[in-house]
Amino acid sequence: MEQEFMRGIYAIECSDTIGSTSKWRLLYSPFNENMSLASEEEWIKLKQKLSKNDTIDNDLSLLINDQTIYEVRDLRIDSVKDVVKLSILPTNKCNFACSYCYSREGRDATQVSISALNRTLEFFINPERTNSKELTISYLGGGEPMLCWDTFKHSLDYSNELAKKYGFKLMNSVNTNGSILNDEILTYLKKYDVTVCVTFEVFEDIQNTQRGQWNIVKENIKTMLEKGIRVIISSIITPFSVNRLPELVSTIVSEYKGVRTLILEPVVDMASSSFSSLEEIYRFYQNYTNQFFDALPIAEKNEVRLLNSVIRKMWRKHIRFCDGEISLTAMGTISGCTSVSSPREVHYSDYCYGDARKETIYIDKEKFEGLLNRNVFSYTKCDNCFLKWHCSGGCQFRNDIYTEEQLEIVCDFNRQFALRYLIDILHHNLQLEGDDLNEIIKQ
Repeated sequence: MEQEFMRGIYAIECSDTIGSTSKWRLLYSPFNENMSLASEEEWIKLKQKLSKNDTIDNDLSLLINDQTIYEVRDLRIDSVKDVVKLSILPTNKCNFACSYCYSREGRDATQVSISALNRTLEFFINPERTNSKELTISYLGGGEPMLCWDTFKHSLDYSNELAKKYGFKLMNSVNTNGSILNDEILTYLKKYDVTVCVTFEVFEDIQNTQRGQWNIVKENIKTMLEKGIRVIISSIITPFSVNRLPELVSTIVSEYKGVRTLILEPVVDMASSSFSSLEEIYRFYQNYTNQFFDALPIAEKNEVRLLNSVIRKMWRKHIRFCDGEISLTAMGTISGCTSVSSPREVHYSDYCYGDARKETIYIDKEKFEGLLNRNVFSYTKCDNCFLKWHCSGGCQFRNDIYTEEQLEIVCDFNRQFALRYLIDILHHNLQLEGDDLNEIIKQ
């Protein structure tokens, strides 16, 4: 993908994306949150003016920004005191054996102790640690959080007690496979306004092939929706489901009324049996992108937010893909990544920077800050990329487990998808102004 950069403006060649035989540039200013479409001739003239510091007397002047990321950044985590999200992995136990699981090596019967849990909550929900008054706790796998319901229930009660004591607003969410539900769980989810993200493949054949228990999960989702619980459905898109994304969205709209957010994430574990070659990975991402944007109008028409990690990262600027994690593992240790939570997983020693198993919680601040220092400035490949302030070098976990060839394909996918997303927004904005993108490119 051809792109140039000058004075805060990325000029991205987008002719193929907008379906034009002539050469067009998307002029994108991430710092100013603005963009415009320009012909190649218009861009050449603008470059000449920019290089001479001549006055720009049209709307393109709104794109120019000579500030640095440090002056315009929306978010930067410098130390543990800045972290406003706690991830808790209550157990390594799981009742599923998903075909694409990235953490299968860490599966065992380990469950976090109440003492380690309390100690971590007391550390996190503490006005002496942070000045923020809004905190988030997410319960993740690891294994399946609902398999240790008593611990999960205790955490909801105790964290809420601490939040009230110190005047924090606390938001709770849980990622679950959706197979475990009873009246007490429903009561607690409702009581604490827990957002429930269910990983669910929607189609019976795909769910039962890749995860299992389609009928049980389907009925549990519907029960939660009927009780007024906020449910997000997250589907992991693999080569088996990638050609069915519009159908998937239509099924959510018709069968799971009340689901307002749908996440369609391409499969993470490229080392799984999903792919046999780099060419297959490349074709999969191309297909996924086309299918996603075919499905998007269906979601928008029915007021369902259709998301993935690329879109969510486009919402703000930052220098690091992950803001910095306080992740309590089932062992009672503190990891810098929810995807690395067991000593049996590769890179565990690199990511583990704390321990909640002793009387006083231990945080290796130097190690934590060392993890934070791996950011967009660590990767020369990001230097001139228009996505650098959103993607921020990409997921550190993926950077550690993927080969250079795989990462190159992922980067290309991120850029191509983000460009489609920006063009989609531009097209919408032009329509609001009474213009038409297709008419513009014909001129």
